[in-house]
Amino acid sequence: MNEEQILGVIPNVKSGVFGQKMYNLVATDKGIIVAQLTSSMIKEESKRVSDELKEQGAGRLKRMGATMTAGINLYKRYFSMPVADIIAETNGNFSIDRNRVKSIKIRRDSSNEDINSHELIIKWSGGKSKFNFSDVSPKVVKDLLRLLEIW
Repeated sequence: MNEEQILGVIPNVKSGVFGQKMYNLVATDKGIIVAQLTSSMIKEESKRVSDELKEQGAGRLKRMGATMTAGINLYKRYFSMPVADIIAETNGNFSIDRNRVKSIKIRRDSSNEDINSHELIIKWSGGKSKFNFSDVSPKVVKDLLRLLEIW
């Protein structure tokens, strides 16, 4: 049996009322893992980045700037994590098997003034999930979902 392979990540998506929860959508060859990005994860990464830069002799201003954006790149770690660890990382994480996906839509998020903000709607046998994204283009998302053969 082949180990599940990570194909890519749709980073820093938001969901929930007023987009209060953040996630990274990890696409694998078997489906999508919805990986919650918690405030404690961001704080830990900020501290790690600050400590690393301090050790390198970086000034206070540079460390402060780096810690403010530390959570943005947290998604990169999923490329080196086993899938089981990603799913178990937080209680908010879950996976959607590609065979359970009924439909996927991407549309511009009209409630947001940012022209780069889009909404990804996944209908699956477990319900319907909506995610807002702006860090990647709709084309990148579509291309990744095509790899899963669900687009």
